[in-house]
Amino acid sequence: MTAQHRTQLANLLIVAALVTSCQSLNPRSPNAASHAAAAVPGAVSGVVNAAYVPPTAMPAVEPFASYAAASWQRNDRMREQGGGANTEAASVPSVPSAPSANTRAAVAQNPKLGMNFANYFNMYPELREAGGSHERVEFAMKVLNPAPGSFDYRTYEDQVVGPAMRNNIEVLGILANPTDWAADRRYPKLHWWVPANLDLAWNDPQNHWGQFVFRTATQFKGRIKAWEVWNEPNIEFWSGPPELFARLMKVSYQAIKAADPNAIVVLGGIFHYQNIGNIQGILRALGQDPEGPANNYFFDVMGYHPYDVGICNMKFEGDLIDNYLRADMRNLLPGETDNKHRIWVTETGIRVREDGAFPEFATLEEQASYVIAAYAYALDKGAERFYYFRTNDADSEVAEPWGLLKNNRTRKPAFTAFQVMAQWLPTRHVWSTRSMRWTNGVRRISFYNTNLGRVSVIWNANRETVAYDFPLTDLPSALVVEQDGRTYSILPSLDSQSKPFYRFVLPPAQNWRWNRDYCQVPSKPLIIVERDTAPPVGEILPIPAVITSTDVLLSLSGRDEPVGNATGLRWWDLQYRVFQPDGQASGWSFLLDRDERSSYRFAGENGKRYEFRARPHDGAGNVPDWASAAILSTTFNIELPTATPTPTPSITPVPTSEASVTPTPTPFGATPTLAPRQYLPMLNAPPSIRLMPNKLRDSMGGG
Repeated sequence: MTAQHRTQLANLLIVAALVTSCQSLNPRSPNAASHAAAAVPGAVSGVVNAAYVPPTAMPAVEPFASYAAASWQRNDRMREQGGGANTEAASVPSVPSAPSANTRAAVAQNPKLGMNFANYFNMYPELREAGGSHERVEFAMKVLNPAPGSFDYRTYEDQVVGPAMRNNIEVLGILANPTDWAADRRYPKLHWWVPANLDLAWNDPQNHWGQFVFRTATQFKGRIKAWEVWNEPNIEFWSGPPELFARLMKVSYQAIKAADPNAIVVLGGIFHYQNIGNIQGILRALGQDPEGPANNYFFDVMGYHPYDVGICNMKFEGDLIDNYLRADMRNLLPGETDNKHRIWVTETGIRVREDGAFPEFATLEEQASYVIAAYAYALDKGAERFYYFRTNDADSEVAEPWGLLKNNRTRKPAFTAFQVMAQWLPTRHVWSTRSMRWTNGVRRISFYNTNLGRVSVIWNANRETVAYDFPLTDLPSALVVEQDGRTYSILPSLDSQSKPFYRFVLPPAQNWRWNRDYCQVPSKPLIIVERDTAPPVGEILPIPAVITSTDVLLSLSGRDEPVGNATGLRWWDLQYRVFQPDGQASGWSFLLDRDERSSYRFAGENGKRYEFRARPHDGAGNVPDWASAAILSTTFNIELPTATPTPTPSITPVPTSEASVTPTPTPFGATPTLAPRQYLPMLNAPPSIRLMPNKLRDSMGGG
């Protein structure tokens, strides 16, 4: 094993004991024996315990950095060699070898999906055939700006931007890797130098980094629409203090926007949540800059590199993005509400050895499982883009390290899995839910109101085979998609109460070789597509034009389409607005917001007119536009009780010296006490479930 291989091997970092120590997790590669994930509707055979596979002893390694560290240094086409490819790279055959058995036809390009370094050996056609729309590649200052005032973009024009545009691929350019003459020698060079003179204005001639960024963004204006500034600044790609990196972001943002105001600026991919103090230091410095609020705090998108967190490790399932990355942005960037800064997963991947001999590597089939599970996880966390690391094995000294393809263009099973998720995971969805069955390890992520219907991904993160009953919508069947592209329809079975369900038998999770506590890769994921994109129809049942009581019952009625009955309806939205005496209407306000109740008792104010509208959601999350909703109108004209005086009773003399007088009772007042303005649910109404768009709702297996 070479020193460089040891460096690569040591570059497997994961956030370890993050809650208690904020240190990195030890990345554990999952996948033991490869198991076929079978979907079996109906009865389940006996549960079989999976054999425990102890982790293989780790070889001695040199302490070093990130998953992708070596690849950044070794892109043969992007070295300082006059802008050209070297002889070794040029000698790689350009004609594909015989297609492997798992080769599938090209699929439509998914607008969310991309890969890293498709420029190696011009693999843009393969990226397009896999269903990807985006490429991520380093734009190295040391190549493009080799001497002061000297810029040469020919290599990038010919080998990156030109071929990408011809294949309908959008390039995300990583601005990084300063040349030696522009280095700040106060800080050591780990992977890259820290640029000098960042304290100067971005357009100062002595701010060489600012000049490089401006010239590069100008060169590719309109052709490269997004720039990622740096890479993984919380680990060894950045050796300066976090405040200086915030200054780098400011200089870069100002230079990019000066060149192309429409360009998207990405803060260079945070690796897991390693070195949490550095991340918080960067965000704090950006948040405290007086020019920050007017400049979106000098970035538009947060890049993130989750790699294997969130798939098997139940301690950190989903926490890193929601409870750390987004939480720190909210805490440290004033005005950061409603996830103002978007999230892009600009790197994630897993290394591969075909023989499965090393615990820190996945097998080919395990890599395919990882691809789909990682993307489902990223979609659920609201990531707008997902770039897999990487397209091929270009810079490897060992067998099968990262790529979806081998260097001779042979496609690995993970390439097919990428095609599967490009085709069958949604290109849009309004909201998602995640069910974590802690007792048996099953995960289910369901996406609602998508371009395909309700789309779910399920997998097993446990050591044992698990029977899982899938909660279905009202459709009579569903489509199951496996990671190798096979599809088949399934029909529901009936339980003892004649209720329909789908039952899946999920084999044990894969690869317990590295860590005995959690897998590195789950069982082969299954994608379940319930094809329903037709919105349901619904209305509020008629109400009187004038309401003489203090409240009115609003009853909701509708039917699901294409099923055509009411049982497929799951949630309702109900809104009202009020008109003032001068005819001015308020805005629409929610009474029910994605709520399971189908009726609502509304208390109005006397003399005021109200309008109501409602719309239903079906089990796939489809919902009609508000424009199609019928509007009902009513006015509250509450009948007031009439004051009736009590007659004075006659006085009957008594044979005593004193007379007893019965007092006259006080009449009931002419003006009744009106019910306060409140929204009262019906008695015995089912409990409300409120589901927020793009927010995680953990449950113990609910729908």
